[in-house]
Amino acid sequence: MKIRFPLTGSQNISKSMFFNSLTGGMIPLVMAPEGRTLRIVFIRGGRGVMRRLADLGLVPGATVRVIHSTGGGPILLEVKGSRIALGRGICMKILVEVE
Repeated sequence: MKIRFPLTGSQNISKSMFFNSLTGGMIPLVMAPEGRTLRIVFIRGGRGVMRRLADLGLVPGATVRVIHSTGGGPILLEVKGSRIALGRGICMKILVEVE
């Protein structure tokens, strides 16, 4: 399914802005800009994923900062003074709001 935007030639919209407008202010962590402080709103996943992320300090309401997300490979985050790397697949399950 292709999404067509009703935009004229000079109007541009980024994927994160479009997704953000559809989800009421939430975007997947994988789409968050580098250097921004974010608040985790929701985590989609089963008990195993939720427990693993909770052990790392990633729970709804927690504040994180994206240190590195460009290119391929894992995303580097700062959580409660520690740096952790998460794969892009798991980052798609974490919905955040930009503070």
